[in-house]
Amino acid sequence: MTETENNKNDIFEKDNNLSERVRTANDLFKMFPDFFNATVKRAVFLEGVLTQLLLDLQFLDRQAFPFRSKLHGLRLDAKIIKQLLPEIQNKLDEYDKNYYKDLEQETSKYMVQSGDKWDITKGEISYYFVLGMNLAYLFKTKSESSE
Repeated sequence: MTETENNKNDIFEKDNNLSERVRTANDLFKMFPDFFNATVKRAVFLEGVLTQLLLDLQFLDRQAFPFRSKLHGLRLDAKIIKQLLPEIQNKLDEYDKNYYKDLEQETSKYMVQSGDKWDITKGEISYYFVLGMNLAYLFKTKSESSE
């Protein structure tokens, strides 16, 4: 790795005061390094987590999942993933229940590190996204889990 590449990665490592959710993500990525071997996979996975957390909030509030209509039947590509992140953040802010700024920041970090040209198929994008949705329960605090 060149000095420039090291500097690019170091900029994201300045905050040692990691939240419980971010530690959970980092622990998961460290436990399965062969599976999460690319930053784009981590980004898409975490976006799936954020999406499920939003859907859970919507269900608690409205007994419905209106955001699900934006998920294209879970047939996703890079363009859709990039469009979803600001929409997820906006919806969480609209509900005035954005408890997930830490995960938004971590997802954004991996998006930036992934660059513009993703070396991942549409099928893999959908797969990592859905895995994030399915494992979102790991990222809930004890109080959120009891709800």
